[in-house]
This record gives sequence, C-alpha cells and structure tokens, in this order.
Amino acid sequence: MTWSMLFANFRLYRTPGFGNADFNTLKSDQILGFIEAQNGVHVNLERRKRDPELEKTAPSRVMNAHSEKILEYQKRLKMEEEEYARSLNVDKEKLITMDELKKHTTKETGVWILIDGSVYDVTTWLKDHPGGADSLLRAGGKDASKLFELTNHSSFAKSEALKYKIGRIQLQSNL
Repeated sequence: MTWSMLFANFRLYRTPGFGNADFNTLKSDQILGFIEAQNGVHVNLERRKRDPELEKTAPSRVMNAHSEKILEYQKRLKMEEEEYARSLNVDKEKLITMDELKKHTTKETGVWILIDGSVYDVTTWLKDHPGGADSLLRAGGKDASKLFELTNHSSFAKSEALKYKIGRIQLQSNL
C-alpha cells in the first residue's frame, strides 16, 4: 500500500502512553546516515469513515475538473496555432530600428528581443519559457545575443525561435 493510499484510508495517531519518536542519524544502524526512528514509532491506524454520497459524485467531480483542463488546453492550442499562422505571414526580413525595438519591453507593448541581428516577438512565449517570463522581460527591447548564447540553448530552442522572428535590425549609418 502506498503512503497516499494509507493516509487516504486511515487516520494515523500516536499510540497513547508513547512519546514522540526520536530520530537521530548518529545512533542509526543504517549506513550513509539514513534516518530511522530510535526505539520504533508507535502509531495506531483508524480506518476513515466513508461518505457514500461523496464517493458517488467523485468520478463526475474528477471528470468535470479534467474536462475543464482539456477545454483550457484546446483553447490555448488554438490560440498558439493562430499565432503561428500569423507568424508565417510576417515579413521576417522587415527592417526594424533600435528605437522601435526599445519600445517593446512589456506584455502590454509586446516583448521584442534582438538576437544576432534578428528581432523576435517573444510575447506569446513568456508563459512557456523554461527560464521563466522574467528572463525574457529583462531582455525585452535589448540585444540579448550574448545572453542567448551564454545560456546554451538547445538546437531545438534555436529552431523554435524562428517562429517568433519578425524582422531584422536596421543598422544605423553614421553618415
């Protein structure tokens, strides 16, 4: 029986007349310092009372919660597919100035970052980025090339980034 099943089906309480268990790795006979109770642990198990009404509704409650999660996932998937379709229609060679890039630093304005001369709109990636949204928000409106390379992104991450490319940075001339 797993611990979760044990706790779900039984109430555990200390056996009357016995104190709290004493755990001490220094007295342990176990190797590598595994913790074991000294002089044992004395507990009683009392089977939890069942609630037939609650048990009848449990499958529907679980399924309802599950159905909501599925609908939420399907909605999100649809939004991502629409976003990807829009990204295919974007001119990925459009020239974007540094001034324009610097305006996009928040969720409200969109988060754009510069990596190796290419500009990416990572606003929709904020919620899924493994490094967290904060790392992208801090890089928003800036050249993140060094940071991108330092974090050693996988080839998969590099290929996924192409979905978010919206243009190239316009190099400023000193003329």
